[in-house]
Amino acid sequence: MRPLEQRITMLAAVAASRPWLEVVVTDRLHLADIAEEYDVLVLGADKWSQVLDETFYASPAARDDAVGRLPRLAVAPRHDLAVPDGCVLLDVDLPNVSSSAARAGQLDLVLPEARPFM
Repeated sequence: MRPLEQRITMLAAVAASRPWLEVVVTDRLHLADIAEEYDVLVLGADKWSQVLDETFYASPAARDDAVGRLPRLAVAPRHDLAVPDGCVLLDVDLPNVSSSAARAGQLDLVLPEARPFM
């Protein structure tokens, strides 16, 4: 794992050529807290399964509360993982995209602006 400051710098380099994109750093833990002031939360189906995993919360009730506070969801399908009912299903082809593979050097998976940080 790269140091936080290096990851922030990498994300800022990616965002610099995309005026619609902003880097925001937070110490909030759960996506429901991070997305609190946003209209849409974009995530992959693999992250959605983590959002539903009770082990990330103090209790099942805390998980249910967090899920209930989420804004509208836009979800990228991954493999055969479930997506939430009523979400916007993103039309993306991600079955072979892997952050682990990118970190291991598969640079075709990495945006050009981020490659110098790899």
